[in-house]
Amino acid sequence: MIAAAIAQSQQRSAAAAASVLPSLAFATVPAADRFNPQSGPWRTFELTTRVDIPKPEGATQVWLPLASVNGDYQRVLGSSHASNGRTQLLADGNEGGKML
Repeated sequence: MIAAAIAQSQQRSAAAAASVLPSLAFATVPAADRFNPQSGPWRTFELTTRVDIPKPEGATQVWLPLASVNGDYQRVLGSSHASNGRTQLLADGNEGGKML
């Protein structure tokens, strides 16, 4: 008898929960809230990377990724570098990614 009462109570709870689900707000996304990025006027930024090796001992290597991939949201206007050591510019050959 107790088991039947518990089962009936669980059925009522499940039915009540199921009746609420279709009305939940997360089920649909209003058109105004959809992600739809748009390009605006171009802005220009200058990025500077400085590397200081506090106590270099022996040969030291540093690999620095460079902004080098152009697309709808990014254009690289130029790149320059200065060093007191030897440098080499490398590219991946596939995507155009570069590193110094």
